[in-house]
Amino acid sequence: MSSQLEMNEEFMKAVERGDSITYITCLLNMGVDINTHDEYGNTLLIQACLNKNKEMVEFLLTKSADVNGAGEKGWTALIVAVLLGCDDIVEVLLNVKDVNVMKKDDGGMTAIHHAAMWNHVIIVERLLSCSVPADINDNIGCTPLCWAACLGHVCCVDVLLKHGASPKHKSELLGSPLEIAKEKGHSDVVEMMKEAIRLTSHPYVEGRMSVMRHQYQQTIAQQESEIMRLRTATADTFDFSPTLDP
Repeated sequence: MSSQLEMNEEFMKAVERGDSITYITCLLNMGVDINTHDEYGNTLLIQACLNKNKEMVEFLLTKSADVNGAGEKGWTALIVAVLLGCDDIVEVLLNVKDVNVMKKDDGGMTAIHHAAMWNHVIIVERLLSCSVPADINDNIGCTPLCWAACLGHVCCVDVLLKHGASPKHKSELLGSPLEIAKEKGHSDVVEMMKEAIRLTSHPYVEGRMSVMRHQYQQTIAQQESEIMRLRTATADTFDFSPTLDP
């Protein structure tokens, strides 16, 4: 048992040091657990993300490393890659079939919460493209927009608003994103929020236009029906059949 434990520890150290894939492969062939973890609970995959070692991340994934394994603070490999702003590693992880893009850490924050908090705009957009809800809550009811608004991250705010995040979504602790932005003095973000709220009237406008279009179509249908009736009446009055010469 101690021998296995020692090998697992050596495996973790090898990944932490950034040793060669060849050496890592040798350790795996000796029966090392691909999902072994250190004293903080961090897995090999998480450690590879901490090292920003894309090659190692890809290699460990080919060896069936648990992509959703959580370590310190409940952070997964994806959350760690997001925190560090490693767009390339985030992309690798998102391409894993079983990755849980909405897995929460100990604070109830998901990858997109952290991306918004650290102003990683490209990652925010990429996560939204994976059907992550724009208004997903953490443990205190804050959405990614709340954190982006709190920190004055204009670009992240813009992206989240365009994907339907609500400026009026209430966090019991901090209030709505609009209220947070006002309190923090982020006037540009406040104006963006107000504009987004103004534009929420569009569904009503579109609804009215839809009714008007429907009414218009009914009018056209009635007119066409009347034209057909008149044509039929005219055809009954006049004989338009061809006259054949005897």
